[in-house]
Amino acid sequence: MKNVLTYLIVAVLFFTLFYGCEKSNLVSYIVPTPDFIPIAKGNTWYYSGVAYDTLGMVREKFGEIHDVRGDTILFGKKLTFYAGSYVAISDSGLIGYAGYSTNSNTPNDTTVYYHLLYKYPAKTGDKFNYGMRVGTIDTLINVPAGSFHCIQYMGYYQGTLYYNSYVSPGTGLIKIEAYFGDNYPANPSKVSSTIELKTYTLN
Repeated sequence: MKNVLTYLIVAVLFFTLFYGCEKSNLVSYIVPTPDFIPIAKGNTWYYSGVAYDTLGMVREKFGEIHDVRGDTILFGKKLTFYAGSYVAISDSGLIGYAGYSTNSNTPNDTTVYYHLLYKYPAKTGDKFNYGMRVGTIDTLINVPAGSFHCIQYMGYYQGTLYYNSYVSPGTGLIKIEAYFGDNYPANPSKVSSTIELKTYTLN
């Protein structure tokens, strides 16, 4: 069976990328601003998680490790491999590599796309990409690793909230709470899974 946390994290990132592919929502690769999510090589985050069934019963407990593998150059830009994706810190927040396109008439003219995964700096009510919103900008989240002041990022699809992500600037992803959404019409806000930061090591 696939690790549920891996599925959840990939799904969250894919959700953001897939539903954020309108050209008006694309962002440029710009000069990095450090310390929002510390993506230095060797940084490691350990998470614990719980998946629930629609009755609220624990279906599975699991764990996951996120680490920073190192940097690479794609289309002349420096990107970092973090949590299964190529990302970079920009002055808009955390951006992710989202592919490229070429014009058949000018095959050497390549357009590279980056999507904003987490907006930072942020203020309550900010919207970015398709369906992404900023909730509270300073909420205290308690997890096994401690208490962290976090920005709440809310992932919507067609008006339904599918997940809340909590990110603490300078530390990284602290918690994700996902919901059944339209897959469970009786109670779309019912929690389907949670992950929480257990321990972490930052260089």
